[in-house]
Amino acid sequence: MLETLHAWIGQPVQDHRSLPILTIYLTSCAALTIKILLNIYRGYHTHKTQSNWRRSYGSQFTIFIALSILSITTTWYYMFAFFAHSYRSWEARQSPMQRALIEVAPHLLKWEMWLRDSKLFREAWESVSATPARTWWSGQIFLWTIGWSLFLGVMGRRYHIPNVWMYMLLGQIVAISFAQNLFFITVIVSGPSSVPSTKLTWTPPVLLDLAPVVISGLGAAATPLVANTPYFMPVLAIPHLLLFVPGLLSPRLLPQGWGAYIAQPTQRYASWYKWLFAIAVIIQARSLYSVVLDAPSLLGASVVDLGRRLVDTLLEHPAVSSVGWDVVCCTISWTIWMLLRGGFQEMLE
Repeated sequence: MLETLHAWIGQPVQDHRSLPILTIYLTSCAALTIKILLNIYRGYHTHKTQSNWRRSYGSQFTIFIALSILSITTTWYYMFAFFAHSYRSWEARQSPMQRALIEVAPHLLKWEMWLRDSKLFREAWESVSATPARTWWSGQIFLWTIGWSLFLGVMGRRYHIPNVWMYMLLGQIVAISFAQNLFFITVIVSGPSSVPSTKLTWTPPVLLDLAPVVISGLGAAATPLVANTPYFMPVLAIPHLLLFVPGLLSPRLLPQGWGAYIAQPTQRYASWYKWLFAIAVIIQARSLYSVVLDAPSLLGASVVDLGRRLVDTLLEHPAVSSVGWDVVCCTISWTIWMLLRGGFQEMLE
């Protein structure tokens, strides 16, 4: 029976690489999280004995720790549910003979065969782009990530936080809301900004700051249009890569003379965020219009009915649930950060 199984596989088991790749991915998620948590612990250990810090930031620290736990718990509950759903779907696609072979195969070999035949990343993103209602959820996480990429660059430079690219990487391989909450905590344990408001602060060229944001936005808008085509993965990769750029910009990496030293850079970014917010509202309104057109029963329906449709969509597929809860957690965290800081400009200070 095992000889038949190996003949079906078509190559020696030891030549398979899919399971080690998944293992490396999960290990990278854990290692990156631990690295960031260690950085946070060092910052917390430095400030926890300072009464001024405890009074001003102690409660914020606790709030975002709790939000981080909420984020990783909800998004990865559904991530593992997606893995299980993908495996069951793969098994159901096999012929009766192949299913019989799968039954007697060792667990590691079953998982290897499943991963070899399934492209999890593509499968997940095509699932969350399959209908307008699902795209409403996945489009929001793109918008959150675009806005957050600017935030990483601004706050990383302002608080002298090294390697802010790690947070973007963690967000893309684990969950945006989880990485976002950990970055909020990192800012909190960095203490008050040591840069006086009157001191000149280096700011990247406008083109380098805005180009990744604009191109990523266009890529995100095009992603649902190319689902289930050969262009899907290249188009999807564009925003994933470009959104690292704002966090990497620094005077050390750019040619001398690029960028400018200005007194209050947060005013510029606060203005940009207002525009981004307005554009995001328009995009989401257009997305909601597509949801209504896709479901004629929603024509003339109440806001409650439309909301119920979106909630039902959130629960109809584990990949959508993972992305959707990421959106919910991002919204909660950003709202709390804004309330604690006081506005678009204050949230950058």
